[in-house]
Amino acid sequence: MKFSSTRGIVKDVSLEQTVFSGYALDGGIFLPNFIPKLTKENLELLRNLSYVELAEEILSYYVENDQIPKEVLKGILRKSWGNFAKDNIVEMASFDNIHIMELFHGPTLAFKDLAMRILGQMMQYFLARNEKTVTVLVGTSGDTGSSAIEAVKGLSNINIIVLLPKGKCSPLQALQMTSVNEKNVLVFEVEGTSDDLDRPIKECFGDVKFVEENSLCSMNSINWIRIMVQVVHYFYAYFKVAKNVDETVEIAVPNGAMGNITGGFIAQQMGLPINLVACTNENDITAKCIKTGDLVVMDEIIMTPAPSMDISFPYNIERIIYLLSNRDTKLVTKLMTEFESKGKTTIPSCILERMQKVFLTSTASNSNILSCIQEVHDRYNYLICPHTATAVCKHPQVAIATASPAKFPEVIESIGLRAPIMETTAKLRSAKNYARSMKLGENWLEILKQAVLELNSKKSI
Repeated sequence: MKFSSTRGIVKDVSLEQTVFSGYALDGGIFLPNFIPKLTKENLELLRNLSYVELAEEILSYYVENDQIPKEVLKGILRKSWGNFAKDNIVEMASFDNIHIMELFHGPTLAFKDLAMRILGQMMQYFLARNEKTVTVLVGTSGDTGSSAIEAVKGLSNINIIVLLPKGKCSPLQALQMTSVNEKNVLVFEVEGTSDDLDRPIKECFGDVKFVEENSLCSMNSINWIRIMVQVVHYFYAYFKVAKNVDETVEIAVPNGAMGNITGGFIAQQMGLPINLVACTNENDITAKCIKTGDLVVMDEIIMTPAPSMDISFPYNIERIIYLLSNRDTKLVTKLMTEFESKGKTTIPSCILERMQKVFLTSTASNSNILSCIQEVHDRYNYLICPHTATAVCKHPQVAIATASPAKFPEVIESIGLRAPIMETTAKLRSAKNYARSMKLGENWLEILKQAVLELNSKKSI
């Protein structure tokens, strides 16, 4: 399997190259050259597998043996998920006519652990084999940063620098990053939004010479490996709910940068009979785009109880436009170049019609989120996080639970409920802050580059 950029210039790269790639050099992002199609017979063979077994089968469609041997891939999966709190890796909580797919049983209590740890182990496998090191740059609005740090901290061949928006993550989300004191980890609290901090990262990746000299790469949801691994939980959710492989299942997905739901879309393209609901909070650029075709950057990010969804641009929509346009790289380049220069663009009606057939939308206000958490608790004695609430309030067959409610005690307690306390989170309350600062008016790009050089100098000692 080879992979190509959505913008058409970078083509036919290997899996190993995508492991270490965020944006392609032409500004696009990677997808496989084709999406494998599964028959009903194929689906029947998969339906009774465990989560790990299912992952082995789904990932083997994209991970060829000459890149990562099958036995090595099995080892990567088991090592990545070996410290999850549940033997099944994920769990399904079922109440009346709704099923809640719990993806948060990893070490940072967020769904991103599922894919991030696989990505970290794949990176380490290739780097150790080639006797190389890399520095990972990550921008986060919530869970991505802590999950990335947890995936690579202490690994001998990987450095990581994480930028988070100061005061805009939940306190626990921030503590999971700022409390880390590892020689291969640097964390910066940035005075700005998650979109503000993405700019110096993209500018840094745009400096081709600096990228090559310092072996920079990304672990954000622009990385194909993360999308690929997220395909698996859609198959698993489907098989847990569908009585047979002719049945269609509706799955509602909390939506930020559209990485998770892109995994669902690829599962659908592979032949899985699912309908997808893109759920947003009050930062509803995705919902508006799907409804109207107008992709317009939000003037201001609204702070909500679901901070990981507080974004002004869902950059994985580029992947979706690419696939829905039958891989029309010229169209994708035109639309995304216009958006990047003007902050807005309009999706052609023929593509929009296809998009509206693939995705339903649902938007939850701040009050909707809080009332949904309260209602689910009162009715089922079950707590959900504010991100999960954006999906549950749509009342779908399946709602994706992206994080543990233990990560958001302030939100839970604000409506008079008692937040669960976990040993790992309790220890963080008194942890020291090791993060550095990027202040308004400073040259963030230069600070970032100096941090890269600092970590690389430690590796060379």
